[in-house]
Amino acid sequence: MIWVLAVVVVGLIAVLAELLLSYQKRAHDLRTKQNPLRRRIRVHSEAMQESVGGIQKTADEQEEYLVGELTVLSQRGQELLQGLTEMERSVFGDGYDPHAPVPRDDEELIQDREPEGSKVDEEEETPETLLRQAREYHQQEVNGHRTSLQRDLDVVRRTLSLLETKVRRGVTAPKKG
Repeated sequence: MIWVLAVVVVGLIAVLAELLLSYQKRAHDLRTKQNPLRRRIRVHSEAMQESVGGIQKTADEQEEYLVGELTVLSQRGQELLQGLTEMERSVFGDGYDPHAPVPRDDEELIQDREPEGSKVDEEEETPETLLRQAREYHQQEVNGHRTSLQRDLDVVRRTLSLLETKVRRGVTAPKKG
């Protein structure tokens, strides 16, 4: 009976030795395959950082351009507003309020000066209405450009912050591993 126990123990030792050799071979294979994969990951990480750097540079240039355009349009809007205000002053005097209601003489509306006075005519364009229309048009144009540039600037900033976050994650991730 001892000889059966000795054969079983020798068999177990042989199986353990075989498993140990097999595991060592697999560990060696993994180590040899790991270095090229790490090298590839490092190359891809560097390429990604270069690409993000180029994108960031382009985004910074675009942001500077948009801020410059916004500044130029703001200055142009201020100049146009000053010109419009000066024009209002020269036409209507210093105490003119463009938002004040236009006074109408009720007697003038009731009188029939012409035989065709009972017809409904189109409203005459007065200098006040023309200036109001010019002011509204100017405000719409300036606000439209300003809003468009502001949206573009916000999109560039959000994209830039997302890219910076991804780069930070990408740079810190390999250091942990």
